[in-house]
Amino acid sequence: MTCIVLEKGQKLENVMEGYEKVIVQFSADWCRPCKFITPVVKNKMEEMTSDNPELKNKILYVYVNIEEHRILSAQCNITYIPCFHIKTPGGNVDCNPIVSGNSEVVIEFCINNGIPFKE
Repeated sequence: MTCIVLEKGQKLENVMEGYEKVIVQFSADWCRPCKFITPVVKNKMEEMTSDNPELKNKILYVYVNIEEHRILSAQCNITYIPCFHIKTPGGNVDCNPIVSGNSEVVIEFCINNGIPFKE
């Protein structure tokens, strides 16, 4: 799995090209729950792809700082953080909040949407 931070000025659509699944996390540097959940989810996703090189090149994890990407955050109706969205082939970012809260909820969401996790 590839992990990136969406830099100021970068367009989300441009970094998503070529991936089958894109997990987008909307967060902020000052958000304590975000600081907790980010490494948990990122590590779990990296663990999940470590034994499967093919899968590793199909999933992208994008961290979006809402302070640096206010327009994108507004377009996606971000009203709480951390908030996770998913993009699938041929689609745009689903701008309805998918999951928020603890890492177990995020992991369950990913499993239910075809992103396998090792037990």
